[in-house]
Amino acid sequence: MTESSSLASDEKSPLRTGSGAQAIAPGLWVLHGQGQSFVAETSAGLVVVDAGPGGKPTAAMIAALRSCSDAQVHALCYSHGHIGYNAGVSQWLAHAAERGEPVPRLIAHRNLPHRYARYRETRALQQHLAEIQFRLPPGSFNLMLHDPTELFDDVLLIGDGERRVELRWAPAETDDGIAVWCPAQRVLYGGAAVLDSIPNIGTPLRTLRDAARWAD
Repeated sequence: MTESSSLASDEKSPLRTGSGAQAIAPGLWVLHGQGQSFVAETSAGLVVVDAGPGGKPTAAMIAALRSCSDAQVHALCYSHGHIGYNAGVSQWLAHAAERGEPVPRLIAHRNLPHRYARYRETRALQQHLAEIQFRLPPGSFNLMLHDPTELFDDVLLIGDGERRVELRWAPAETDDGIAVWCPAQRVLYGGAAVLDSIPNIGTPLRTLRDAARWAD
């Protein structure tokens, strides 16, 4: 199920980290969209973690990736369930269709649909709080959720041999967070569990995170 509306996704989105792609190891890149997205080239194709906020930022992410690799996108993975990080899923699906490629797998941890259900039940509240948090005009924030098609519990492998990645459950800000281990390059992508500042344990307007679990 997908809503047709989108998160505030223009070039001035408050959660944008820049633009372009950054190579971090052979076959591994970071894409700048909402937060940072991660891409690994596996024997099955490209594994993209987080589709971005939609609109121009996601279009720029796709273009940046194509400057690095022409391989097909095998899977789009949700690093965690917070709003906006995967609002751009439909654009990646359209991109695959335009190239005549199979529909990418949409993979998330098993807890993510529960979060999405709560967001849908409290849609008006979520939109109002986001407008306050990011200082957006009233009525300008539209919630966009695109459901995953595959769920996993603890570990999911994609690809074979050295050209594989391991998706691992890594609860942190949310109980649906994942990390990606790339054994050939010995690179661990920590997703929402890794920040460049103090842990985001919550605000008075939002559900508090489980800081003790995160620390463990």
